[in-house]
Amino acid sequence: MSYTLRFTFAMALSFIIAAVCLGAQGEHPELERLRGDLTRLEMDVHVLEDQEAKMVNKLRKSISRSRGTGIILFLFGAFCALWAQNTGRNAWLWFFLGFFLNFVAVLFLLSKNSQDIRDNLEPPKL
Repeated sequence: MSYTLRFTFAMALSFIIAAVCLGAQGEHPELERLRGDLTRLEMDVHVLEDQEAKMVNKLRKSISRSRGTGIILFLFGAFCALWAQNTGRNAWLWFFLGFFLNFVAVLFLLSKNSQDIRDNLEPPKL
């Protein structure tokens, strides 16, 4: 190869190397930006996981509190159904009234029961 050709080849090769090196430096800020974005996304995921864990714990606590309330409502319904069955009334109707309208149904039931007792104690009128 001639000296001029070798010189041109060496210069072209040095320009290529310089361009690659400068290009790598140009990509470096982009790489840093991507790393920063990745770090922020990882932090967001951790925050969301923490929020989910807190919500699951709240839900579990709420369910455990609701369990006691459900038992009490069932007992109101059972009490009303037992009374209705003993007095010849519709037990299913009174169970659901006691379950859904608990205090109102029990107060009404006590009123009906006292009225039934008064009706049975009064002597027949002539």
